[in-house]
Amino acid sequence: MFMAKKGLHRIKVKSGRNLIEIEGERDFTEKVFERIKEIFPRHGVKPAPKKRGPKPKPKPAIDLKIIELEELVQKVQDKRDHMKVLVSGFILNKKLRKREFRSKEMAVFMKEHGIEGPGNLTYHFRKMKDDGLFTLGRKNGRFKITDAGINYIEKKLE
Repeated sequence: MFMAKKGLHRIKVKSGRNLIEIEGERDFTEKVFERIKEIFPRHGVKPAPKKRGPKPKPKPAIDLKIIELEELVQKVQDKRDHMKVLVSGFILNKKLRKREFRSKEMAVFMKEHGIEGPGNLTYHFRKMKDDGLFTLGRKNGRFKITDAGINYIEKKLE
């Protein structure tokens, strides 16, 4: 638009992707500009950080140094093979600090502790992977217990 009159003012306001052009008399443009400042605050102004409430009390930890695998399987009160595998994975993760394990490691661990495990551990790993209790590890053939699996065992122990 060609500005033929000298009394007109033009202001362009850009805030992120928004571009607003104000054109008119000086009083009008100043009023609209002040209202736009309220709508689009400056980028440097940050709101005050929200105050956080008190931290939740931690749950009483299960003392895994005292509890053995057999006792844990009895506390879960489930004799199915995939529950034995899940409890073994829980102990490998929490007590022995193994993030990932192979089925061979799990079989040796279960044999050492006197738990009669299933013949095909990989089958149970994959079945529980579909349920979201185990996931595949970084390397091929390794599995790890998920947070959902850990929470499932902890709920059973309560």
